[in-house]
Amino acid sequence: MADSPFKLFEPYNSADKDIFFGRDAEIYALYNLLQQTRLILFYGASGTGKTSIINAGLPKVFKLTDWSRISVRRKDNINKSFRSELRRLLGQDEISSLSSAINDIYENRWIPIYLVFDQFEEIFTLGDHNERLDFFKDIQTLLTLSIPCKIILSMREEYIGHLYEYEQFVPLLFDKRFRVEPMKDETTRSVIMEMSESADIALENGQDTARNILMQVKEGTQAAHLPYLQIYLHYLYVQECKTGTSKKITFTENGILTVGRLGNVLRLFIESMLEKARVEFVAMGLPDDFASGLLDEFATDEGTKQSRKISELVASLDVDEGKMRKALIFFSDSNLLRPDEDDVSRYEPVHDVVAKQINELRSSESKEFKAFLRSFQSDYGRWVSEKMSETRFLTESDIAKANIYCARLEKIPDYESHWKSYVEASTRYNQEKLSKAQREAIEKEERNRELSAALDIARDEKNKANRSKLRANIISIATIFCCILAVTFYNRAESQKDIAVKEREKSDNLRKEAEKSKAIITAQRDTARRLEIKATEALEQKKNAIIALRISNTEKETANKRVIAALKETKTELTAKKRAMGQRDSIEVKKYISAAQRMHKIQKYEMEVAILKKGLGKLNNHPELLDSLKSLERQIQFLQP
Repeated sequence: MADSPFKLFEPYNSADKDIFFGRDAEIYALYNLLQQTRLILFYGASGTGKTSIINAGLPKVFKLTDWSRISVRRKDNINKSFRSELRRLLGQDEISSLSSAINDIYENRWIPIYLVFDQFEEIFTLGDHNERLDFFKDIQTLLTLSIPCKIILSMREEYIGHLYEYEQFVPLLFDKRFRVEPMKDETTRSVIMEMSESADIALENGQDTARNILMQVKEGTQAAHLPYLQIYLHYLYVQECKTGTSKKITFTENGILTVGRLGNVLRLFIESMLEKARVEFVAMGLPDDFASGLLDEFATDEGTKQSRKISELVASLDVDEGKMRKALIFFSDSNLLRPDEDDVSRYEPVHDVVAKQINELRSSESKEFKAFLRSFQSDYGRWVSEKMSETRFLTESDIAKANIYCARLEKIPDYESHWKSYVEASTRYNQEKLSKAQREAIEKEERNRELSAALDIARDEKNKANRSKLRANIISIATIFCCILAVTFYNRAESQKDIAVKEREKSDNLRKEAEKSKAIITAQRDTARRLEIKATEALEQKKNAIIALRISNTEKETANKRVIAALKETKTELTAKKRAMGQRDSIEVKKYISAAQRMHKIQKYEMEVAILKKGLGKLNNHPELLDSLKSLERQIQFLQP
């Protein structure tokens, strides 16, 4: 492979500051923001070059005596990694406290300390609640130190929302934020031309060739990422070295057409490396799928990189440590993995781009396991943070998945020490819950049987009573009939006329009573009908009232959402306006100082004083102008006889 001047997968570092292009505005804005605060939340989308801005951008504006950068990555635990780095810098086996360690480092150099926590989202993707809680408490302690110690938290923007839970421990957490925007196409074209010029590479058609390269690097309508650009330029350089005839390399349209789009380049490169690794590893006596399984360990389910120790990989993949080291060295030589600078037993992908490609090459089963593992870790963290609440136990479906993936989970060190007890507790809870439900169902069924038996007995008793009543009624009717018959025969002898009169009177009375009963029944039916109408009307009114209430609640929620959206837009506009005013003042200050320095060089001190005073009046006594004016007045007093 040709000796390429481009970075491939490696991020920029301080040694690359002279070839780091396209981010001057962000570098100076970040520098100015660091002068205003002790804590900065530095965030942006993956691939926007956050690490490179810190590592290669800030060294452009900081002198060596202006800052002492201490970079920390999470590894196994961010708190342990932080203390380990401090012990390394101090050359000590132990430190009494973070505050004393930072003080000692400062007093050894007397240079302001800048703590940079890169890839900070790992504290949420890989850490637990207790780890995060301890870290933010430490950060608040460091913010109270009297020495110049500043902190940069660099992270992917989609994890910003996770920080709100810990704002109570670090009140300044969101006060100063800096978002890294993707580079605009025009800026990216300029970067391509500057990078090519710095590497003494010609562009066949100038800006048109740069534009064509940009189109190959972009993913749809999204902006091109600088890491992708340097990878593409590396492969384009290798291609032109193969086909070029002159000593000076030229990026040509044919070369761009041959290399193709970036996605194909990355996929083909990693697939070719995997195939080479497969052949190499099979010859070592390793399984056919060992190469893909090993790379799979270095990417999260979201396609971001994660570091792994050799001991963890040996346990997870069940392979000899010596063969594991050889496999890791192979991938390291292939520019896919790299060992940690401070811990050679730990490896990680050289860039998130590699992790993203590893994730895309995964099988669906592997993706499902990775997604389950992240969900499982999150559930466990919430269970621990909520003091092992029953509401945070695994569901039956999650327990079933844990049983399916049991063999893979047991190879993870945290499983035996932490997760296994969580799975067992969840299983016991669900079993007890199921047993309780079964007992309640059995008890309910027993009560139903008892109730059914009681109803059968009551029904039999009722039937017996009805039959006795029927017999009594028949006997009573027969007795009455006999009495009436006897009276009838007795009275018939008295007078048939009296009987007829009495029967007529009796008939009249019965008719009147029947008419009264009919009138009463009619009145009751009318009353019932009116009550039914009123009940129907009341029910309809209630339904209308419920509908009106729902409409009112919906309109209220819509209005609230609009107000919240308007407040967010107003806040964003105020922030942008404040940032723009700050940058404008900074430019104005530099303009006045530059003009004053020109007067100083030709010894026009009165003009220099006038320029600085004019600037102070316009910029409301800016501290930098005020310091320059005071310094000039002292020089003039010294020069006066």
